[in-house]
Amino acid sequence: MEMQSAKAIAAMAPACYGAPSVFGQDSKVCQACPAFDTCMIACQDTLQKLQSTIDVSDILRRHVMARRGVSAEKADQMNTKPSFKFMPSPKNSDAKVERKAPVEKVAFEIPNDLQTVVQGMNKKPANLAIRLARKGLIATIKEELRQGRSPFASVSKPDFLSVTCDELLKGTVTRESLRKAMVSKLKWSNGSAVSHVGIVVQCFEALGIITGDDSGFVVSPETGGDNV
Repeated sequence: MEMQSAKAIAAMAPACYGAPSVFGQDSKVCQACPAFDTCMIACQDTLQKLQSTIDVSDILRRHVMARRGVSAEKADQMNTKPSFKFMPSPKNSDAKVERKAPVEKVAFEIPNDLQTVVQGMNKKPANLAIRLARKGLIATIKEELRQGRSPFASVSKPDFLSVTCDELLKGTVTRESLRKAMVSKLKWSNGSAVSHVGIVVQCFEALGIITGDDSGFVVSPETGGDNV
């Protein structure tokens, strides 16, 4: 009867049932759940299985302590290993794998040809080019503009890059038209707009995103002389 009751509780439990990365013995939400006791046992069983593949001894110890009535805070103090918010997926391997902290955002390497291009640019346009390169955005900006799409369409708040791309999608742009667009859409002063027009035009032209001269700039065609 007890086994049937446990199965019945598990069947009616929320989707987080038995998930060690979600369950918290000190959580008021978990404590109010009818499946609290069986969920604690299910979490410990899951951790026991994972332990043969990946080192989860710190989290397992915390759950064991909870069943003995030790608070989560006290259990954390007794652990010598750091505790992480998310559980990594187990891998099929005979050897145990060490858990690692979340990785930093990927930073793309700057190719040699871009470094050469940057050397011939003023400081602020060069810094913008490097920032775009490290985010892996140069190729994306080129392709999206050539396909008639804004590479910054998902940006909630416009900036000088998104404004520039929007104007390029309309056709030929000039420094003056870009200045007016930035003043209008970004509510910038004339001085700020002129400064950023100079930055983005030199950067985009050097990267092969746009082509032209002071009489007008357009998106570089796919077969155009890309610098990067």
